[in-house]
Amino acid sequence: MKINFFFILLLFTQLCKSQILSEEEYKRYTEILIKDTLPKSNEDIFQKPTITRGESYFNVLKFEIKHNPSEKFNGKYIIYCKESLWIKLNKSIEKYGNNVREKFNMDVLVYTIQNETPDNLKKSIIEEKDQLKGVVFIGDVEAAWFELSNDFDYKYTSKYVQFPCDLFYMDLDGEWLDINGNGLYDKHSGKIKPEIFVSRIHPYLYENTDVSNELVKYFTKNERYYATDHKDLAYKSFAFVDKDWQEFESHSNDIKYVHGKKNFENATPINKGVLFGGDLYYNTIKSPIGFLQFDCHSTETYHVLSTEEYISSEDILEKPINAVAVNLFCCSALNWKGKRYSDPLLGSSYLFGKNNVQCVIGSTKSGSMLNFDEFYKPLGVGKCMGDAYVEWWNNGISQIHTNYEISWHYGMAMFGDPMIQLGKQNFYKVNADELISINTENNTTCADGNSVIELEVNKMGKGELIWFDGTKSKTIEIKPYKTTDYKVYLFDDDGNGFLATKHIEIKKKFNGNFPKIFYVRKNQSIRIDARDYRYGNSNDTNFIYSWSSGDSGPVVEFTLKEDKPLELLVFGGCDTEIFNFKLVTLSNINYFFRKVIFRRRMVKYD
Repeated sequence: MKINFFFILLLFTQLCKSQILSEEEYKRYTEILIKDTLPKSNEDIFQKPTITRGESYFNVLKFEIKHNPSEKFNGKYIIYCKESLWIKLNKSIEKYGNNVREKFNMDVLVYTIQNETPDNLKKSIIEEKDQLKGVVFIGDVEAAWFELSNDFDYKYTSKYVQFPCDLFYMDLDGEWLDINGNGLYDKHSGKIKPEIFVSRIHPYLYENTDVSNELVKYFTKNERYYATDHKDLAYKSFAFVDKDWQEFESHSNDIKYVHGKKNFENATPINKGVLFGGDLYYNTIKSPIGFLQFDCHSTETYHVLSTEEYISSEDILEKPINAVAVNLFCCSALNWKGKRYSDPLLGSSYLFGKNNVQCVIGSTKSGSMLNFDEFYKPLGVGKCMGDAYVEWWNNGISQIHTNYEISWHYGMAMFGDPMIQLGKQNFYKVNADELISINTENNTTCADGNSVIELEVNKMGKGELIWFDGTKSKTIEIKPYKTTDYKVYLFDDDGNGFLATKHIEIKKKFNGNFPKIFYVRKNQSIRIDARDYRYGNSNDTNFIYSWSSGDSGPVVEFTLKEDKPLELLVFGGCDTEIFNFKLVTLSNINYFFRKVIFRRRMVKYD
């Protein structure tokens, strides 16, 4: 295949790939963070509450989430709803489940639960792990707690912390240990990458909040989102970065990857260190925005601006926020278990206020998300919030989870509908033949057994690319028997995206393994099913069969009076495959001895 390397050189020399933050970078972030947010004494530390519960209850609901039973799903999604809320929410949840099913072609399951524990809830999730993409908890579903004895690696008055940790539910095959036996996890090891996303929908507002009513109002707002197919979504992103975080360029600029350079703004001027007031923030969030990022020191119930102004959760609850999704780089904004005041939780105020917000991401402790681009790039190529969140966990931090990374990120959590999409930015389509090559001719290859097909992006210089399935390596391995359009997205320094698509047809061999001789009793019928004698998927319908007896189809059947040769031609695979064998007639006694000998040989070889 001829590759225009000059074109690729011009197009992609500006591509850049984000790197995992170094320990020194984490230290610098922590120096800024600890000034205002770390607890000054043990009295300020959030403690896991004592819980008294009855017997756990899990019930799979069988109401119909509309689908065609013969249709293949693109994954599985589970809704866990507290039993006490089900009577008032069942219609809302059924509408929501059907919206997810129809938009994403996903198998949607609904459980009602009560008196759950983190362990038995996670066991329920693991039992459904096949093709599982993610789950959402509706109601105040029990949290798993994590504790750190040396938070942020800094030696201050208090360095011990406890906090809710939804990563526990996202990681299905890692090892979580409670070494000191106090009911809180304190060690996470083994396979620590999360496989699924987890989100929560519950109004942590006032003590007298009508929870069912607030949830019905949220799902009504959510229904409008699906009804319009987000056509009314503003394809614009905004990063509001307060003074302390302005020295980090990624805080102001990474958001360009969501909707492209032409469709993002930030409140960080060229001259760093400028103070912003609450009025500017209010005016920003009432404008139509697809995605909002807010970087500011915070507690669970209020933001603290560098102007020494406070923005309370009550203010947020009443403000007309026109963003669809929000990333709160705001310590403890989602700490639903640590809320110590009568005011609403900040994260809930964004989600349940008089606004259009569908999804909020933030933290249950001091710390938050870093390496934003690993979250925003998947959003920019059309991934939903939940999928992009999993990709951030797997690409935005190291795969060993240092103490700094645990301190900064183990409190990360998501509120709202994790299936929300912010719409793809307008990718520039380029000639796929100049970007993608395959180790075969004419974009067709023959897969056999467990072989793999390698597609490779041909480009010069350093760069960032994302395959359709989230893979980021230059070469991607494709499983056999998968014919489809393979898409790759690439980004330049300005956040502009480029899209290349290549249709690869992967054919297969029949791989017949027929005996040379078929023995059959004289004057008795014989039935041969060709599918019984091939490796691989015996139910494949793409093959065409032609027998020398004049029969078609995989099965041939006839009665023999004498020996007879037989030939089978199989079409539709890599090549026409020809198989020849004999049908040999035997008397009953010879047939019996032949069968016994054959069986003994089989036993011997076993």
